[in-house]
Amino acid sequence: YLTGQLQKIQFVNEVNKDFVIEALRSIAELVIYGDQHDSTFFDFFMEKQVLGEFVRILKISKTITVSLQLLQTMSIMIQNLKNEHAICELHYLFSNEHINYLISYSFDFRNEELLSYYISFLRFVFF
Repeated sequence: YLTGQLQKIQFVNEVNKDFVIEALRSIAELVIYGDQHDSTFFDFFMEKQVLGEFVRILKISKTITVSLQLLQTMSIMIQNLKNEHAICELHYLFSNEHINYLISYSFDFRNEELLSYYISFLRFVFF
């Protein structure tokens, strides 16, 4: 449901940003839950290319809070995946253009909180 709702969003603004933030947060929780209890959650995440949807949301968002949540969501997912199958799939994710796009995206680093989340994200990706 959440991924379907995100796909319907054409731009992120002050009106819908709270929904987008909550959807990103909820998707991360579901993926982590699935990693620990039901691998079909993570399989769905991979099959529906939800990471690509995250990148699309970042591209159409002009609000810093969505960028913050997206980086936090990615860091939390990377940090908390423990299932061997999910970890193997995560390595596959790192080899595609979505992660490269997130790494090279021009975030507004004048915001110290955003810079902190970005550094954490990089730390989880590379270490």
